[in-house]
Amino acid sequence: MGSYITKIHPILWDAIDPGEIIFIEGLNLIAGTNGTGKSQVLKYIQDHLADDNLVTFNAGHTSRIIVPFSPKRNAQKLLFESFELPAGFTTQKKQQQIQEMLANQINADGFQTIRPIAEYLSNTAESLINTQGYNKSDAAKAVLDEYREIVKSIFPRYDLNFDWDNESTRYKASLRKNGFDIPLNDISEGENALLSLSFAMNYSRNDVDVFLIDEPEVHLNWSLETRLFKFMSEFCHKHGKQIISATHSQAITLPPYNRKTLYLYWDGKDLKTTSAPDKRLRDDLISQSSKILEEAIKGKKLVLYSEGGNIDYIKKAVELYLPKKLELIEFVDSVNNQTGKDQLIIYFGYQKEVDNNISYLFVWDCDAKKTVDKLTEERNVFKYLFVNNRLNNKVNAGIENLFPKNRFTQKYYTKIKEKKYGGTVEIFDKSIFQKDTLTNANKTNYKMFKPLIKKIESLL
Repeated sequence: MGSYITKIHPILWDAIDPGEIIFIEGLNLIAGTNGTGKSQVLKYIQDHLADDNLVTFNAGHTSRIIVPFSPKRNAQKLLFESFELPAGFTTQKKQQQIQEMLANQINADGFQTIRPIAEYLSNTAESLINTQGYNKSDAAKAVLDEYREIVKSIFPRYDLNFDWDNESTRYKASLRKNGFDIPLNDISEGENALLSLSFAMNYSRNDVDVFLIDEPEVHLNWSLETRLFKFMSEFCHKHGKQIISATHSQAITLPPYNRKTLYLYWDGKDLKTTSAPDKRLRDDLISQSSKILEEAIKGKKLVLYSEGGNIDYIKKAVELYLPKKLELIEFVDSVNNQTGKDQLIIYFGYQKEVDNNISYLFVWDCDAKKTVDKLTEERNVFKYLFVNNRLNNKVNAGIENLFPKNRFTQKYYTKIKEKKYGGTVEIFDKSIFQKDTLTNANKTNYKMFKPLIKKIESLL
């Protein structure tokens, strides 16, 4: 780990003293309800960076280079810049008005602009050309390898395209989704916000010790928030960086991010901090973040969670049986690698602490019966347990068990594993089976999903 901030003792709003704040290596999250000074903590670090008595770095490191990003303010700036100019209104006046509009946000001139995704790609390529003598084509290939790894870490099923086109003499970039190449200008706001921030961090990482990020979850539906924090945590670990982020994200209530979170709260007239919020504070935070969440998924009537990679199968079943209601459901696929049966129970429990205006459905595999049977449904939070398909003795557990036995032909047993005491055994390849079953879907194969479809329909 390189240089990082170990502690600060801030005075917020020039008068409020919350006490000493301790930071750790890697990812640090600052949470609290509105008006508790989360963004002010970031402003304080920026304003007092040069004073080691006020902003203390780890021993033995003299470098103290920070870069502040504010996705929220960046989005506001882009929105304001999109306003049409009235007659007689100059560009200079427009920029002045934008700055006035942003003046109420923290450190109006201090945050770095988050640029378009394609700009980071082309700038990185040009840097390789200018500093290391690459030609255009080779530079594009090197950049593609570097940034493709980021895309894959956030969106495992997506791919990045980036190359130099000699005919048009320009770089070309797109995102490959579901077999189609999507121009970067046409990806969703959430995807763009997440990738542009992650690209911005990667682009500046060689010159920065600490990243300050204010409300990075802007434009993200809640299914993308855990992708964001997972990337940020892995980024810190891989590159030896520190991130201090002020956030409203609901992800702070869940492991492992709750262990990286400092909470600000008012105790009467005193502003205090804690790393272990009591139930009242946690309820306040969850309630507020839930309202933000519900705004992000406006128009949806149901949010659906499941274990592991089950979501894709469930979504396909809904496409087959309830195609006209597909848009009413938010399928949470961002936590596929974090949702074993026990983790899903944690999500279930936290969601029950919120007064929900829409329904939440949590779906478990059949092997979780003993645990799921003990869970109670309340506050529009519901559970569903798949029933074991006893006619399928090829695969006895997991969501694959729901499909007909005759689906499990030899082509899905392509992996060979050596036995401990000699010999080999063929292993069922889930990834090939999933790809084929999603591509060649029909109601006959998804017959065992019908009880779940009925449950979903009853909640819409």
